[in-house]
Amino acid sequence: MTPPDTTEQLVSVETAAARLDVSRRSLYRLIARKELPRPLKVGRCFKLCASDLTAYIQRLQHKARP
Repeated sequence: MTPPDTTEQLVSVETAAARLDVSRRSLYRLIARKELPRPLKVGRCFKLCASDLTAYIQRLQHKARP
């Protein structure tokens, strides 16, 4: 029996912005307003958890559909 995969997929700021179809600046505004968590620093790059993006999209969908 293999243990469950506990690693979280990380995406770059550019990829996260593209996934949300916003600019990098807009993505950082969402982070500043605490709508998204702060990115993690990996080496010299900043990464966001893919699950955080999915959760944000789901919250937007839930607000749009009362």
